[in-house]
Parts: sequence; structure tokens; C-alpha cells
Amino acid sequence: MGADITTWRIETNEKKNIYTRQVMVVSDDSPVAAGKTFYIDEWYRWGYVVIEQNEKPLQNDDPYKFPLDVTEFEVVDQSFDDGVSLQLEFEDDWLEDERLWIESMYEEEGWAAFDEQGIYMEDVETQFYGPVDITCVDDTPTPDPEPIPPGTGWPF
Repeated sequence: MGADITTWRIETNEKKNIYTRQVMVVSDDSPVAAGKTFYIDEWYRWGYVVIEQNEKPLQNDDPYKFPLDVTEFEVVDQSFDDGVSLQLEFEDDWLEDERLWIESMYEEEGWAAFDEQGIYMEDVETQFYGPVDITCVDDTPTPDPEPIPPGTGWPF
């Protein structure tokens, strides 16, 4: 029998601490930068994610140096507020005119232009820098099993 899944809310308690990196891919059919990958890096002041996982996620002792990476968790809800930074990042194999094509498209029309050009998000990484609040949001979280008192042995 498997362990019950528990729902956890992870929320910033200091501002400017959520980082996301969206991995974007240009369609192989594109006349410009076909098959190439670029990134949209964003920072937010506030926000939360709600995840489902058997055990409570743990934060590192130094959350500024080693952020809590929620990328691999089963995220069921999220909200990020008050974006403070957005930057497009390109790998070294991008030509200057290819970079300008992406940048001007994004500045003029945003995500709609990417959809029209067959540019899609392949993955997204989300990390919380700094201290966070981790709260169980289930109505009835699975309790820790009670230890067997010494000397009682097995029940059979």
C-alpha cells in the first residue's frame, strides 16, 4: 500500500524571491532560428505554488545559495505576483539577427507572436530563493505513524 499524497503550499515570506526559467523552442519549420532554444528568465516579488507530494518539502539551510527548486514536484496551482525582471537569454549558437527577431517579436506582441510562429514552451523551472512558508493545506493530513512501544513486539 502506497503512502497518501499530501497537498502543500509553498509561499514566499520575503519579496523578490521567485525565479522562473521558461525553456522556449523554435519550431523546426521556422524560416529563422529553426530548432533553436532560448530562455525567458523572470523574477517575481511574491507568490506561491501548491504541490502534491508524500512528504513535506524541505528547504536548505542556506536558501539564498541553494534555493528550493519546485520544478520536479507535481504543481497543482500557482500564482506569481509583481514581476520585477524579465530577460531573454540565448545560447552561443544564435546569430544576432535571430536574437533581434525573437526580441522584437516579444516586445511588440508578446506570447501571441510566439504562438503564431510555432515557438513553444518545452519546460519551466521554478525556484524559491530565501525563506519560505511551507504549509499543509489538506483537510486531514496523513499523520505520522505512531511508534511501536518497546517490548510489545509484533501483533501476530
